[in-house]
Amino acid sequence: MSPPRPTQEDMLALAAYLPRLYAEGFQPLRRWPVTVDRGDGFVHAPPGYDPLVLDFVREASRPCWEAEDYDWDRDEAMLQDPEAVSRADIDQIRSMLTCFVRVERFCEGSWALMIGQGHIRRLLERVAELAQQEAAAGR
Repeated sequence: MSPPRPTQEDMLALAAYLPRLYAEGFQPLRRWPVTVDRGDGFVHAPPGYDPLVLDFVREASRPCWEAEDYDWDRDEAMLQDPEAVSRADIDQIRSMLTCFVRVERFCEGSWALMIGQGHIRRLLERVAELAQQEAAAGR
C-alpha cells in the first residue's frame, strides 16, 4: 500500500516553513560537522542544526511526502533546475523531498547547503503554488 498523498493542509503546513527558513539572518547550521584527532583517537561531532531545520525535516519526512520510487540522480538534478521545480507536480515534489531528507545520511551538512543554495526555497514556493491551485479547485 502506498503512503497517502499530501492534502492541501499538508501542503500549507510544509509551505509555512518558507518565510522562517529564509528569514533574514537565519543560519541553518549552528555548527558544521567536525572530526578531531585527540591523540588517542578521532572524535566526530555531527552538524549542529538549528531546531527549525530539524522541525522542517520532520514535516518533510511525514508519510504523505515520502516517495517510494525516488531516484537520487534524477531528483538532485531536478532540485538544482529552477525551471524543473517551477513545473513540478506533487509526485515530483514528493520525490525531491525524499531525496532532500535522505541526503544527510550520506553527506553531513547537505540540508544546510540545499537550504542555503535556495533549492528548498524554490521547492516550498512550488508547494505553496500547488496548495493555492488546490484551494481554487475547491479541493
